[in-house]
Amino acid sequence: MTAHILGFPRIGAKREMKKAVESYWKGKISLAELNDHGKSIRKFMWQQQSSLDYVQVGDFAWYDHVLNLSALLGVIPERVSYEKGKADLGTIFKMGRGRTPGDDQEVAASSMKKWFDTNYHYITPELKENQEFEISTNFLFEEIEEAKQLGHKPKVFLVGPVTYLYLAKCVGENFDKLSLLDKLVDTYNTILNKTADLGVEWVQLDEPICSLSLSAEWQQALKKCYQKISNEKVKILVANYFGELRDNKETLISLDVDAIHIDAVRGEKEIDGIVANFPQDKILSIGIINGRNIWKNDLSKSYQILKKAKDSLGDRLWVSGSCSLLHSPVDLSLEQKMDSNI
Repeated sequence: MTAHILGFPRIGAKREMKKAVESYWKGKISLAELNDHGKSIRKFMWQQQSSLDYVQVGDFAWYDHVLNLSALLGVIPERVSYEKGKADLGTIFKMGRGRTPGDDQEVAASSMKKWFDTNYHYITPELKENQEFEISTNFLFEEIEEAKQLGHKPKVFLVGPVTYLYLAKCVGENFDKLSLLDKLVDTYNTILNKTADLGVEWVQLDEPICSLSLSAEWQQALKKCYQKISNEKVKILVANYFGELRDNKETLISLDVDAIHIDAVRGEKEIDGIVANFPQDKILSIGIINGRNIWKNDLSKSYQILKKAKDSLGDRLWVSGSCSLLHSPVDLSLEQKMDSNI
């Protein structure tokens, strides 16, 4: 079966990313040297995934992947000065930290919020009632080319449009964020077309809000979004994680996409029912390895779950981690002083 992951830790096995950013902020290395460190870290990330069917592109960030997406979509607060349509790393740092090295002009940094029930924090997108969206960075497309030049087959990752709106906050007068959905999806479709033109076969759109209790309005927004985002040039995998689907199960599984990912660690009780009623025209990705802790997996238990699913789904079964491995940046080979019992 096809093996993939939803995301990889970007901090580096020895915290190389953190050290590089700190050096840049202290003026010890230039922006060009920082970018060289980024290439080195991404090369390592992709090498670690080379035995899988795809490597993940789009999960690298110097600060935050949600912030990267805001910059890509042109969702940049008015207080942050930048050349329209050309957000750069300085723009991203200003949004995340309020300033960038070498710039004495400080602005209010965007607020941080917990990424669901993890210890990770994301930079909250700030939306206006008349918000416009346009591609404003090339980082994602450059990284796709970078991975291909290294001989890898990339799968692109982005936070899905509905989850992005759900997590964003209104600036100024309060308004219905879903009023922006059509314009936002149009820009996502432009991004999808650009990735397809670069030879990308699969794009993974994460919609972890499906693990929350959603109103009928937000469930309907998911259906509307993926009716409009359906793309003939590239295949779409919608990923949910961090919990059971419960009342959102039918909504997620019926989306007009090519593949669905479910969290089979926290949603173990739902697996049999989902497999038994899964549509014949979709791929099911089962996240069987816990992406949020450090302990060895119970392979015999996983085998039984996957074998049962394989008997039903055949080649339409993919295997993965429950969520992004961002939350467990641990390398056992570096633990030289660990108790042997552990």
